[in-house]
Amino acid sequence: MKRKIFSILFTLVLVVSFSLVAAVPVAAADAITSTDVEGPYVAGVEQEFSITTTSDSGYTSVLFKFVVADTVLADIASFEYYGLEGTPPVAGWYTMPLTQEGSNLEGYFGPSGGFPMSASYDETTEFRVNFNTVKTYPVTVSLVNMSNGNGEAVITTATFSAVVKADYTAAVLAAADHLAANQNPDGGFSWDLPAGDSTTNTLGITAMGILKAYELEDKATYETALAKAYKFAVDTPPTYSGEVETALGVDSFPDVTFMVWLARHAHHDTTLLGAIQTEVPGTTAASIAALAKERWDGRVAGLGNGSATAMAEYIRDARIAIPDCIPWDLEAAVKAALSLDAYYPGEGYDTQAISIATVIYNAVDDPEGNYFNSGDTTQEGYILGLTGAIEAFQEVGLYGDKVGALKTLLINVQNDAGYWNWHGATPVDMSVQNTAYAVMALLSQGESDAVAAAQKGADWLVSAQNAAALDGGWHAEGGTGDECLEIDSEAAWAIKALLDRFSGSVGMYAHYTPFIGISVEPTWVDFGDVVPGEASQTRMVNIHNYGNVNVELSASIINESPPGVYTAGLTIDDTSGAKAAAGWSYSSLEPCNPLDVSLVLTVPSDTPPGTYTATLVFWAEQAGP
Repeated sequence: MKRKIFSILFTLVLVVSFSLVAAVPVAAADAITSTDVEGPYVAGVEQEFSITTTSDSGYTSVLFKFVVADTVLADIASFEYYGLEGTPPVAGWYTMPLTQEGSNLEGYFGPSGGFPMSASYDETTEFRVNFNTVKTYPVTVSLVNMSNGNGEAVITTATFSAVVKADYTAAVLAAADHLAANQNPDGGFSWDLPAGDSTTNTLGITAMGILKAYELEDKATYETALAKAYKFAVDTPPTYSGEVETALGVDSFPDVTFMVWLARHAHHDTTLLGAIQTEVPGTTAASIAALAKERWDGRVAGLGNGSATAMAEYIRDARIAIPDCIPWDLEAAVKAALSLDAYYPGEGYDTQAISIATVIYNAVDDPEGNYFNSGDTTQEGYILGLTGAIEAFQEVGLYGDKVGALKTLLINVQNDAGYWNWHGATPVDMSVQNTAYAVMALLSQGESDAVAAAQKGADWLVSAQNAAALDGGWHAEGGTGDECLEIDSEAAWAIKALLDRFSGSVGMYAHYTPFIGISVEPTWVDFGDVVPGEASQTRMVNIHNYGNVNVELSASIINESPPGVYTAGLTIDDTSGAKAAAGWSYSSLEPCNPLDVSLVLTVPSDTPPGTYTATLVFWAEQAGP
């Protein structure tokens, strides 16, 4: 029986993907080709591509015509070509005019009357483009004859799919810069802007956005902000009298997780530890974790008389007026307990996490109807209820059937644009917080439909951040409403989670000591021109297990456009014999070991000419009995 391992933040069923492209040649003397027009591109970043045209015929007057389907002018920030213009001619980059023609953009390259094309023509033209909008752009490039007396006559045409992705890294870093800039002098954060007094219950969740950016870029400003946040935690202890917190302090569940993760980083980064020691002399990585442990144990003692179950039940009952928030609140406790278990293995924190998750499970669709009803979308925190339950159950590796049902409900209420709304009696469109938690929950669940929905949600978060124009922040409703620093951090955390997923990296703080990580090189495979009915040239791919456990590998094909060619004709061979990609598996790849596999594409004999794209996804999970 296979044993699956789950992590606190990310499920340990990882996906590493790379793109595939193959072209079936058009039997024509004139041709338009490109190896890089399809990208991928990053929104907001200017990138170059080239178009090569070959011709065995001669023409008196031709132009190149570009058509970008289902696109508006606002989707493209700039489109330029490199050429000679002016008198005398000067080489440089010049704007290529685009006009809106119905739902498409159209543009012509060349002088208004066209230019002569000699026989045996073989030239490459450089272009550069900056896309605003994250999506896939259908692009048609045609060579048109302007001298036949009947207007435009198409000589040859090529079609491409330009893939534009969100700049996840830039979004996370911008959010962290914004959070650090709005940190109060005492090291804490106000809940919303304009900044006010520091709140005790949102320190960890707000500082987490800076910590996620620090994992991407070790900037001094991030280290200083993290150090000041830790000092605020040290300076603000809670006081309990029975179940009543008589003096509010930094002891929320995200506070605990933040401090444990900060301790992990400080253990490996002397510069970060030095910044913390500047704020709190004598600090060690161990003392940071010890403070997290102290605050957690104090809360369990104060609210649950030493019982994690009793603490969870106390919070459940305290939330009875807004039962949809019960799973969300308690999931943060599950995450905190598991972070402590990773740092202090064998001290029972894993058992506490399971106990809290069980309280959540019993509160979701309970027979009496007292708590969270997963079918009632009128609950204000409906999305947060779904996400909290999904993540908590994934983190402890229990209640898989319930997770699947909740995942389906969550995907079904996602807006086509990628966001999730705020539900309730008066729903609000485009909730940044709901979308952030939905992204993280679906990534933790990890199945292909969940990951696809999560990526769509993260793409929307990036676009909403850009639209807000608040130096890295978000309006709470994706363009309107207040700005809340806690929500800014949650959005950054969600985007970083997706960035980790598609870069093949693994969350640092796994519940269990084992962790899974694979990488794939290259990330783009071009099969070139393939003759229908014949096998392509072999393309080699290397899969590397950089985790510390044996992993079982499998593969699937997604985003196939047009559908059918790769599903029918792509095979993978790991030296045990070629197998259809969709059914391929490899039983056990040892840690620190590579696996070379060969890809061969046999295009079905009835395949029409065109360009065919797809994404091949490799999955990894712990191998074992």
